Amino acid sequence: MKQFVANIFKQNNFIVDYELLGEPDSFFAERTDEKFDFFTVVFENLESFSVEKMKEKCDELMSNIMKSKSHHLGLDKNLSLVVFLETGYSQNKNKLNSLIYDIEEDPYDFRKYVVTYTENQKSCIDNISKQDLLEVEYLRKRILDQQAFAAYKHGDATQLALEYELISKLFIKLPFLNFNVVSTDLHDLSLIIKNNITQYDNEIWNKLIILEKQCEKEPEIEEILKYFEVLDVE
Repeated sequence: MKQFVANIFKQNNFIVDYELLGEPDSFFAERTDEKFDFFTVVFENLESFSVEKMKEKCDELMSNIMKSKSHHLGLDKNLSLVVFLETGYSQNKNKLNSLIYDIEEDPYDFRKYVVTYTENQKSCIDNISKQDLLEVEYLRKRILDQQAFAAYKHGDATQLALEYELISKLFIKLPFLNFNVVSTDLHDLSLIIKNNITQYDNEIWNKLIILEKQCEKEPEIEEILKYFEVLDVE
């Protein structure tokens, strides 16, 4: 997971430093050419995780960062923390959401983002890494995959749905990630309707339009039926 995430940062023009933070399960990423962004990325397991421990770690991380990067003016205002938190698949979602809220809404030291994932979703990372595309290119392609989205939306327990769930979280939580929107011409809905209804239906439709214009408000069903009786519409 760590190398996979680091590759995402590198492919978005970040310089990744694995030593600066002084912890093996973390790295620091910065880009200062076109944009001015600094990210502290840590990897945690829910079994040994708590808000209190995270606050202590934030103090240590901030201290290490400021020792090495204090020459960057405005660093503290452009510094984000991303926590990749491995959870159990059957974890209580309400408690987990409450934990995420407590971390992300804490106003001190960093802008904070929490990305949760399961053991099953780690295998998705291996699958992505085996693709011919770069990680970011694969993510951009998959996020627009309608079949994958449908599997995720329907709550399928398939690898495809699990992968899409993880990828969607990455796009939500990593603010620099974006995808290429494919633009298509919009169809003329009125023309589609006109071409797909019979002449009889079209006559009824036109009469309903006339009735609506005659009424001061939307007609009740009784008014519509009475109107068609007068017109002797069968």
